[in-house]
Amino acid sequence: MRITKGQVKKRLLGLSNKELARMADISESYLVNILSGKIKPSQQTLQKVADALQLSPEEVQKPINTKLINEITNKLEENQEEEK
Repeated sequence: MRITKGQVKKRLLGLSNKELARMADISESYLVNILSGKIKPSQQTLQKVADALQLSPEEVQKPINTKLINEITNKLEENQEEEK
């Protein structure tokens, strides 16, 4: 599964697809395809999404290392368990 910086940043900002699509003035389904990297939007549209996410246009569709994300998630879960 491919995860992009745009997808991660959207979650970190607590935005739904609907909210982000509204901010970028595009349809929700178009946004999902942009964030997943399935389509290459115009530079103008990519810039709108990037602005809403506070990323550069190049970062929006950039894949991230899922192994690293899994390691971080596991460590956070371990820390939460230790705090209980």
